[in-house]
Amino acid sequence: MQKNQILTINNIQVLQNIALRKLTNAHPYVSNFSLHLDLKLKTVSDEAKCFYKRFHNHLSTHSAFK
Repeated sequence: MQKNQILTINNIQVLQNIALRKLTNAHPYVSNFSLHLDLKLKTVSDEAKCFYKRFHNHLSTHSAFK
């Protein structure tokens, strides 16, 4: 992954963490990891990996590429 992509993913993750804290009214000592576990949410990076894997699987089975 390029440095540019990593910075973008990290920035989106920061925004997600801020939103989760505001939505749940979480105390400052609650970790972001705990918030994600309790809410059963994937991190931005994990979600992106799942999306890209699914996308590439669909590409390999798509009739236009056979």
